Amino acid sequence: MWESLARRHRDGEPAPTYLDLTHETVAVGMATGYGLVERRPQGVLLHAAPGLLQGSMAVHGALLAGVPMVVTSSESTTYGDGPGQDPGGQ
Repeated sequence: MWESLARRHRDGEPAPTYLDLTHETVAVGMATGYGLVERRPQGVLLHAAPGLLQGSMAVHGALLAGVPMVVTSSESTTYGDGPGQDPGGQ
């Protein structure tokens, strides 16, 4: 995700602004506030499992505030299972 956004910015193509925040609740809270002000849907990337749980109350707050938001959280269940070099443990 980061590399894709960086390439789009480098090439002058339209891309979302990426903010790297160190806490899930802060990230969702900022997206909620920005969504309320700008009246546009927001996207939030949260760390898998514990990150989504940590940000869950803020996600619920965004729901109650009526802010449209796409929250993504993933974990690779096939990390290192494919052909080629094994990248090691997560």
